[in-house]
Amino acid sequence: MDNRHLAIVLFFRAPLGGLQENILATARFAKAEGWRVTVFCPDGPFLRNYIIPSGIEGVSVDFSSDESTQKALTSLCSATVIHAHPGPSRVLALQASQESAAPVFFTIHGRWFDGVQQFAEKLAGIICVSPAVFDEVNRQCPGVTDRIFCVPNGVNCESFPEAPILTSGKHQTVAVVSRLDADKQLVVETVAALWREQAARGLTSPKWIVAGDGTLMHQLILAASELNHGKADPVVEFLGWQPSEKLSSIYAGADLVLGSGRCAIEALSIGRPSIAIASAGVVSATNPMQFKVAAHSNFGGYGCGPSPSISEILDEVLDVLAKPDPHFSDDACRFVREHHDNSVVNRRLLDLYDASTRFTHRFD
Repeated sequence: MDNRHLAIVLFFRAPLGGLQENILATARFAKAEGWRVTVFCPDGPFLRNYIIPSGIEGVSVDFSSDESTQKALTSLCSATVIHAHPGPSRVLALQASQESAAPVFFTIHGRWFDGVQQFAEKLAGIICVSPAVFDEVNRQCPGVTDRIFCVPNGVNCESFPEAPILTSGKHQTVAVVSRLDADKQLVVETVAALWREQAARGLTSPKWIVAGDGTLMHQLILAASELNHGKADPVVEFLGWQPSEKLSSIYAGADLVLGSGRCAIEALSIGRPSIAIASAGVVSATNPMQFKVAAHSNFGGYGCGPSPSISEILDEVLDVLAKPDPHFSDDACRFVREHHDNSVVNRRLLDLYDASTRFTHRFD
């Protein structure tokens, strides 16, 4: 009988986003491979609308409540492998491991390293989502380099099939795909500035569609009003929040995609040039020479170099729209399937989980 039990512990403030998409993909993959999977996280739509309906066990945790965390701790001690993420979820995972001796994996997503050097010896594995994070963790934790792994974020390539190349002149559409909350301030500021630059140049093309919503939406609406002013056909159209199953058609209908890191990878998987705007800056993936550079920083995350100016970004947008590369789609799809496909990424994680259960050494 298969007694492998994976517990994934995470703390978050934004109710839905790329973090939750990645966790859901891993949980589903592990379950399909015969693991019992339990996700411990704050109550909300992620737990109720995605985890539990997927047939995955879910435990709501109020990390500010001693009673709630103690109850979760008791349940965690039955896990054979624990995968934690930064913050109070990592603290809870290490407490459970201290009692049960279950190996703990810990993911570092970007510039929040959570003081990893202080507890690295207690971990079975440190998962880094990009080469830039991997290099920094190796620098901070030289004594555990054999337990540091680079496993990038993945996307479901089956949900984003390659779409036909759009031809210059028939479409001039840029899709902005992102949550629009406080942690995506750079996305909002960059897009708003691009619209102001386009208005200043007196350009009615490209058209823009925005798939997303959040507390900063009003800033984009205000910026769009200048670009739309006096136009019979609006230059900017707001679609609101779109479920993941509708994003494929949005990417396919655009010539270029601007968005947060995960959205940029999804756009590439369908064959669309993308410009990623993440926590550390702006990075382009509009030609194959840029793919590895963009991936080095997890598409605009930790390790991202200096961002181009707004004028330079708009110039690149216009250039890509004017001269589409007929080979881009094949190159982009191949890159994502080789490096960022969920099946590849999660197979690597499960192999690491399996290997950790074959060792009796306790990491403390």
